Amino acid sequence: MRDDKLKALVARLDALPSFPSVYLKIMKELNADEPSVEAIADIVVKDPALTAKMLQVANSAAFGLAQKVSSPFEAVQFLGLAAIRSIALSSHVFSNYERSPVKDFSTRQLWDDALRCSRITRIIMQCEGVDETPTEDACTAAMLRDAGKLMLGRTLPQKCLEAVTVANRRHIPLAEAEREVFGATSAGVAAYLFGLWGLSAPMVEAVAFHQQPERTGTKTFGPLAAVHVASVFAGKFSQDQTSGKPAELDLDYLSAIGVQNRLTAWRAEIESSFAFNE
Repeated sequence: MRDDKLKALVARLDALPSFPSVYLKIMKELNADEPSVEAIADIVVKDPALTAKMLQVANSAAFGLAQKVSSPFEAVQFLGLAAIRSIALSSHVFSNYERSPVKDFSTRQLWDDALRCSRITRIIMQCEGVDETPTEDACTAAMLRDAGKLMLGRTLPQKCLEAVTVANRRHIPLAEAEREVFGATSAGVAAYLFGLWGLSAPMVEAVAFHQQPERTGTKTFGPLAAVHVASVFAGKFSQDQTSGKPAELDLDYLSAIGVQNRLTAWRAEIESSFAFNE
């Protein structure tokens, strides 16, 4: 939030999504003594765009439900109450950028990748027996980690193309090319907005630093580590092979927080889950 180059870049953007009011309604119900599937479904159904996105998510191969879902009530029931908040927040952000002016840039593909990364993140967090709240923070961060690409693409499409060109030509990570072209990364842009929205610190941190987790100094496993690993694993399933060098695991960081030896178990669980649903 105090990075001058990042603040200058955000100031150049002419359209940032507003905080979604439906998210507050959902959070109020989730925080009730006895949150209700029916009440959450009623909130969802009053927002046609969210209803459409929720059903799309529920029936997406990337999310991995085993049966067809046809109503908001079924979507809430099968996805789970806790997952609804991350989908509501993410769908609001993505709905602001249905079409991108950047050539060969697919918002739909980015959304599918977001769902896939969120699903992998959930598997990793569940493997480690993490509580529901940090798990949902991690899943939300996974879905939103690339939202900054949408924000930059809306206002600065030519600069975005330049960053992709630099990444491809020199075979470097896109984040590195973004720093050269913009002075900051798209992940930083997204995290800056979510910080202004008042989202939880672990969620914002995971969005901002999922590509370079060592920059945080965090020494324990949590949303940041899960999203970092999930983002790399999700890249193996992605159809986007045009954004420079693929992301790699920071094994030194994972070793420092004591989870490097868990990678094999996580990978096996992820591959099993995707093979079962596909």
